[in-house]
Amino acid sequence: MIPALIFDIETKANVLAELYVPPFDEDNVKTGNYGDVAANKKIAQSKAIYYSECRKVFPLHGVTGEILMFSYNEIDSDGNSVITEEHQDLVNGITEQTLLENFWKRVEHCINHNIRIAGFKIKTFDLPFVIQRSWFWRIVPVQLFRGKWYRDDIVCDLYDEFTVQGNTVSYGQKTLIKNNLNTVCAFLKIGQKTGTDIGKNFGKIFESNLGLALEYGKNDAYLEGEVYKVLMETKHTFEVLTIKSNLKADDLIGEDKPNEQTNILP
Repeated sequence: MIPALIFDIETKANVLAELYVPPFDEDNVKTGNYGDVAANKKIAQSKAIYYSECRKVFPLHGVTGEILMFSYNEIDSDGNSVITEEHQDLVNGITEQTLLENFWKRVEHCINHNIRIAGFKIKTFDLPFVIQRSWFWRIVPVQLFRGKWYRDDIVCDLYDEFTVQGNTVSYGQKTLIKNNLNTVCAFLKIGQKTGTDIGKNFGKIFESNLGLALEYGKNDAYLEGEVYKVLMETKHTFEVLTIKSNLKADDLIGEDKPNEQTNILP
């Protein structure tokens, strides 16, 4: 199995998030023949809903969010896992900047030792978020791109692997099967997340129940590691069988025969 560093981030809204929200446009509220009191009430309600919906997505973008925690799952060539985490701890001087600097050190180590960087939807969420927050802190990210694409020899997105580059089941405009981490883990029978509500409210949980928040993040890293093991082991076996099936007798060295075990790949 190709060794990998599985990583997952947990985020919250940052203190500057409100500054990036487009102002609420009262002219878009249809008040019809409402009287002034009723119209003002509807405008106020619409405004409250607008900002409430904005706050829900603040933790999902590097401009309006920040990273509270990195969870790691280091997998060696034998499939053994070591799960760790790093989180903000202002009392001990561990800031988001510290977390990001440590992350890029890990990435550089992985590249130098032929270890893949992997995770679930890291190409569309985790890595863009990490890179944007690195720019905010003036930290230079490690180069993970070849042209405009992620390097496949370094970055492995488990979502892409599982969906076979985006395959989904839909009916009309509605996606019937959501290929989220919970669905993938249930399908592969390797466990479940500890609670979707924790992820949606991670910032509040982090402040009120640190232990629960840290276990949530580490469990995600564990699950993603198990998904990686299943998909990569299957993929490796398929590649070996494909190579073996394409070999001819003349391709074999010495007295090896086509029907005998041949060590083609490590």
